[in-house]
Parts: sequence; structure tokens; C-alpha cells
Amino acid sequence: MNWTVRQAVGQPPGRAFALPALLLLTLAGPAGGADLAILETVQMDFGAVLDRNGALTLGLSDNLVADPAGIHAGGVLTSGRFLITGDPFAAFSLDITGSDNDGLSLGDFDTSVGQPPVLNAALNGIGQLSVRFGAALTVQASRADPGLDHLLAYTITINYN
Repeated sequence: MNWTVRQAVGQPPGRAFALPALLLLTLAGPAGGADLAILETVQMDFGAVLDRNGALTLGLSDNLVADPAGIHAGGVLTSGRFLITGDPFAAFSLDITGSDNDGLSLGDFDTSVGQPPVLNAALNGIGQLSVRFGAALTVQASRADPGLDHLLAYTITINYN
């Protein structure tokens, strides 16, 4: 049995959508400054995964970095992307935490600005930063429920330094 595993933000587990989910999260900024905001621009997708115990790691370049148990069965791999906006040249911290849902676990994130937690990233001169991210997906076949789409959640936390 194969699964198609897609990463979605802010969507209830087990519910599939035709369009990628978008995350808009706004956090308060410094007094008088712009709020930090984050928008998911590309949804992470692990493609098709076999119903077997194992783990695979999706890299930052839409590539499979590791699959020691050979559980990736094909499909398009897509690293996630999000856009952070706020005050120009502002420094901020970033962290990403994954989830565990019915035998599927998402964790060990990596981003184009470093491995979380990132303590000192910075926005550019127009107050933006595009970030790519990948992660590891672990499958426990005895607990997982085979099906077409499985949505897993993750939480991105950003704060001005």
C-alpha cells in the first residue's frame, strides 16, 4: 500500500485539499515597527511513501537526502517555502516544530537560514526573507493508516530579536 504524504499548515489532520494550504501568521513587532508576518508560498510534499517502517528526509532542493529503508515510492518531492516580512534589516529568531499523527512523525527540520532554532536571521532591505525548508518523515507501519493523502502539521515561530 502506498501513501501520498503532503505537508499542510493549519489544516485538520486527514483532510485533503486541492490547492496548497497557506499559512498567515502575524506576530507583534517592536513599538512603532512593522509586525513580523509569515506566509507559506510552497507546500512541502514527500510524494508517495510505502506502508513500511522507516524514515526519509526531504532536502532544501526538492530532493531526497536520505531513505535508508527505501520507503519513498515516487511522486514529486517539494521542499516547503515561506516568506517572512517585517522591518527592513531586522534580526529575528525562527523555530519549527513538527507533529506526530497516527504513526507518521514530522521533525528534524532544516532551513535555508540554518537548522532550527535559528537565533539570528535577518530580513533584507525591503523587509523580506524567502526561506526554504525540508524535514524528516518517520513511518510506523503498525500505527499508520494507509490512504491517499495524509496531512501533518508543523508550527513556525518567529520573533524579533
